This record gives sequence, structure tokens and C-alpha cells, in this order.
Amino acid sequence: MLKSIKGEYYRIVLEIYPPLSTSGAEARGGRWNKPGEPALYLSFSKKGAAREVVKHYLEKTFKIPLKTCNRESIEKIRLKVPRELWKDVQQTRFRVVRIECEVENVLNVGEEKTRKKLGIDIEKLTGSQEITRKLIQTLKTKFKLEGIIYPSSLNPKEKHLCILDKKVLKSGKIKKKSSTRVSFSELISLLE
Repeated sequence: MLKSIKGEYYRIVLEIYPPLSTSGAEARGGRWNKPGEPALYLSFSKKGAAREVVKHYLEKTFKIPLKTCNRESIEKIRLKVPRELWKDVQQTRFRVVRIECEVENVLNVGEEKTRKKLGIDIEKLTGSQEITRKLIQTLKTKFKLEGIIYPSSLNPKEKHLCILDKKVLKSGKIKKKSSTRVSFSELISLLE
């Protein structure tokens, strides 16, 4: 069930943050990590990374939950907020980072056969952070997990990778390959 992976993945961060920093996930926690635990969240595609970042950025900025993240849902938000505030959002700069990494002991819970073996249904994976955090603690105890591949809660066809192991995060097996500065509008164009 566990496998080793080596490949290129994507991450999009606000320009002010280092591309491989785990400080945000460590401070606030994330889908697969509790506050105080480092984790590096990556996507298998630029589009998947863009969708996640745009969703979280808009939710944090405007306190409006998004169940979907596409041009239509973003346009609805734009129409609800003051014009000056939206101008500020458009001036925000991000970095699209291409990352190469090599990780062992990775569990792919996006695969139906893996979920069946573990007795996990897809709703648990796209449910609340409380559920996924409990699940990952169980899986980390059962296996010596370094990372987990999981489906996006916004689009289950998109896959993401969360690297959970502190040793791997510091090992040098995760490297920035390239970084491109983009505006918020350019980030939105990646959703197409």
C-alpha cells in the first residue's frame, strides 16, 4: 500500500513567504496536520495548486466560504465586496513554485482500492479537518508515513501531496526547481 514517489509538484505561496516554508501550516494547522506540526502541501498540477490557494486566500480575506473555486464563484465574490478592497486583492503577488521531491512511505488515499483496504470512505477525506486530522494520526501510527496523496475537496479529480515527516522536510530531498511571480488575475487564469 505504501509507495515511494519522485517527481515534480506545484505550490503557490504569497510572494512574501519562502517557497518551501511550513510555517503557515504549522501555525494554523491544515487538512492533514494539527497546529504545531509541520507539513508541506503540494499539488500534482498548477491548476490544482491555484484552485486551493485562491479558495483559501479569498475565504481568509473576505470571510466568505467557497464550496467551489472557479471564475463564476470568484466573480460573485468580486461583486459583493467594495471596489477598493478588490483592487487591493488584484495587486497581491504570488509565486508559482515548481518543486522536485522524493518521498518514501507515501499512502495514496485517493485510490479506491487503498480506501477499501483501510475502510475509509471518500466523504471522510473531503470532510472536516477534525476528521482528516484524526485519520492521519491513526495512519501515522499504523504506518511510518512520510506523506499522503489525497483528492482535492474542491475537485476530487485533482490530486495533492502532503509531506508530513519532519526528517523528510529537512533532508534536502525537496527542492525548488523554478519560481514565477504572478498577479492575482494571472493566478485566476490558471483555473481555466
